[in-house]
Amino acid sequence: MISVSFTSDATPLASAFAPSVLFVPRLSRSENLPVAVGFSPRNQRLPKQIRYSPLLPRLNLPPSTEILHAVTTPCVCAPKEQMSAIETTLHDGNWYVLVAFLPPVEAPIVLAPGLAVRPLNAPITIFDLAAAGASGFAGWTVIDSFAQYCWSEVESAKDADITPGYDTLNRAWLVTALLILRGFTQLRSIACSAYSWSLVAGHQSRAKAAKNYNNLPPFRGTLLDCHLTSIINSGVRTDAISAEDVQWIRANFDHFNTLAHKDTRFHFALEAAIDWRFAKEPRSAVARLWSGIEALFAINSELVFRIAAYAASLLAPKGSTRKAKFDDVKKLYALRSKIVHGGDLPDDKVFRAASESFDLLRDLLCFCIGRGHVPTQEELDSAIFE
Repeated sequence: MISVSFTSDATPLASAFAPSVLFVPRLSRSENLPVAVGFSPRNQRLPKQIRYSPLLPRLNLPPSTEILHAVTTPCVCAPKEQMSAIETTLHDGNWYVLVAFLPPVEAPIVLAPGLAVRPLNAPITIFDLAAAGASGFAGWTVIDSFAQYCWSEVESAKDADITPGYDTLNRAWLVTALLILRGFTQLRSIACSAYSWSLVAGHQSRAKAAKNYNNLPPFRGTLLDCHLTSIINSGVRTDAISAEDVQWIRANFDHFNTLAHKDTRFHFALEAAIDWRFAKEPRSAVARLWSGIEALFAINSELVFRIAAYAASLLAPKGSTRKAKFDDVKKLYALRSKIVHGGDLPDDKVFRAASESFDLLRDLLCFCIGRGHVPTQEELDSAIFE
């Protein structure tokens, strides 16, 4: 591994939360030599663990660069269970969720009834955020670290809030969860507001041009998911939301909403597929992912064989393809056991196991979403033998 240093232009806030960060890309699929790139304030010795930073896009790496692995340092996060309380106490209407690291969209995209991804009408500057702070947004300084990567918002309409299912704000969380399952694993829901973030974005420029420095409307909202770093899988998508993505989310959202609301096992596995990215270190991420995989199957004995057999039966057609999938899952489970029990493994192997474990959990969740329910024990057995 080659270590390459660079001078960071990180904000003081980012430096405070991430005093030593670096990431490891793989130059191309034909290259076996990873290159560690990062910065270490005060010329500290680079740590053994490898960290990923949102500063990555500033490096202008070649298009062939593929992120191999990373470690996370959490910042601020409002758990999904607290969102209903946020909605009840702050606002009972439409919600607008500012998202970071989602590739820009050129026009609004409706993903489900009452749920749309909308482009911001201007970049958000520190001065715009300060204006929001002056109007009551106490967490505005935190968002500065993400502002240059915030190109869109998710609008969740109150009149589409139906039961059984989630409330207005949590429906926005659900649609971002589906986008993550579609491969946009860098996506973060940064903060929510009772009015559009396009009102904040560019506010100071508009005010200067009009020579009208009136404050923004009183701010009602809060921070949601402000992790400054996260684990990134090798298959992370950086392309735009496609027509296929839109079609799949539209077709599956309603029963996904009901399934996530009613089925405890699915809900637990879904959260594992979302929050593994923010584990404190990669071994914990692997453990978190496999807790979700095991929850879907509710297995208490013969774990290795049964998980491999069930996963292969659900995800691969009969024949050599299913046998190969069975062998792959068995090997991945063996690697999982060595990782979570403290086995001595090189970092790249641990991170690759995390990435492949996410792929497996994502595929299983998407299978359940497509079926509209988590397979019963009888259905699992039938998938193997019929």
